[in-house]
This record gives sequence, C-alpha cells and structure tokens, in this order.
Amino acid sequence: DRSSRGLRFNFPNKPWSGSVSYREFGSAYDPATGFAQRNSFRRVEPRINFSPLIESSELIRELTWELSFENLMNLRWEKMTQNIKFTPLSIRFESGDEISYQFIRNYEGLEFNFDILGDSSIIIPIGKYTYWTHQIEFETANHRKLVYEIEINTGGFWSGNRTDYQNRLTMRPFPGINLSIEHTHSNVNLNEGNFKTNLIQFLGDFDFSPFISFSSNIQYDDVSKKLGMNNRFKYTITPGSDIYFVYNHNWIDYERKFKTTSNIGVTKISYTHRF
Repeated sequence: DRSSRGLRFNFPNKPWSGSVSYREFGSAYDPATGFAQRNSFRRVEPRINFSPLIESSELIRELTWELSFENLMNLRWEKMTQNIKFTPLSIRFESGDEISYQFIRNYEGLEFNFDILGDSSIIIPIGKYTYWTHQIEFETANHRKLVYEIEINTGGFWSGNRTDYQNRLTMRPFPGINLSIEHTHSNVNLNEGNFKTNLIQFLGDFDFSPFISFSSNIQYDDVSKKLGMNNRFKYTITPGSDIYFVYNHNWIDYERKFKTTSNIGVTKISYTHRF
C-alpha cells in the first residue's frame, strides 16, 4: 500500500483557535520528493489554543495556553505512540521576543527490539514505555536580522532519561535570504547504557523572486558519522503550477574521509487548471 490520505479542520481565530486532523500512510508509502519520518500508521491529532492580546500592557503583547493530543496507531488500530502536550504559559513581548514552557506525556509501544545507535551496542527491549518531558524555549524576535533561539528538553526517555540543548542562530543579511546554523547536544542515560550525541545542521533559503527559490539542508551527526545534503530548486510558472528540481547526496565519514553512500536527483511538475 503506497497510498496516503488525510483530513484537517482548522479554526484559525483569536483568542481561541484549534484544529483536528486525521492522517493515514500505507505500509509502503515512500514520497518521490522529500521524505516521510514514518509509514504504516493512522494518526488523530486535536489541538486547542487560547491566545489573548494584552492591550493594557506596554511589556507583554500576547499570552498563550495550548493543549494538544497525538494518538498514533498502526493499520490494525492498535495504539503505538501517544503524546499529550500542554503549554501552561507562553509569553510574547512587545519587542517580539518569546519565552515558553511545555510539558509532555509520552507513550511508546515497541513491537520489536530497538537498536537505538544502529550498532547493536544498546538495545531497548520490546515493551510499553511512558514518561514525562519538560521543555523551555526562548527566541528573539523574527523581524531582526540576527535571531537566536535556545531550547532545553529534559525528562524521561525510554528506560531512562535524556537532556537536549538546542541552539540556533539565524541570519537575514538581505531580504529573501535566510541562513541558519543549529547545534543540538543530547545526553542520554538508559538502563541499557549511556551515550551522547551532537547534531549540526545548516539551512539556507534563497528567494530570488516571487517565482524562483532555492533551499538547502545540510546536516551531520557524530553517531552515524553521516553527512547529508538536500537541495531543492522551485520555479513557479503560475500560482499552483510549479517545477521542482531536487538533489540529495549522502556521505559517510570513513577513516577520516567522506565517501559517497548515495545520491539521487528528482524532477517534479505540478499543474493546476482553474475553471
């Protein structure tokens, strides 16, 4: 089954907003351009948000409370993943800077042993895992030419706990150009073993005109020692009719030399006829 389908209802208003979505991916779903993080599942995800504007304050522009629920099942309607996310408070200041706190209840059902590092050194056994995580995030205003974001996640993780430190710096030197560099450090302690990871990612978006754009995503992690690159060129003929050129290239660090493991180029054309 290579098909996918879904339905989404949005209520994008102030101060109340929300959405309900349903998505289903077949067991062999594999997009020609881009990627899917998972297939062979059904997912229901409702969300509700309350964001009042604080007109009487010269410091705070908006407060936000949000609750979301993700229930992911296999194609036999059996629960696989469940995430309940609650944001007790998020503050957006008049300057545009934001700070927020969120806690999450995670459930994962493993049907097979999980080789988390891919080298059989740490195996998470079959079972049902429930744990709580906490997230604190601070981001400077997006209208600035230099934007900084820091995010800290800590709490349970499978049979133990995990702490992530994520830093992102975004530069906008000229209109239409966005350059971001991001570093994520993870410290994982499990009953089956401990490890640390580092992920470095570069994102570049170039909008040359309303009709021509180019984006690039390059990332490397020190566990798999793989360097990956995704490039996408988009040309809009008319709104709704586009031509895409996508090129992916992957390398692996082998004896301090990067060797190509795969590369592929894809072209996609979409056409919209209005009547």
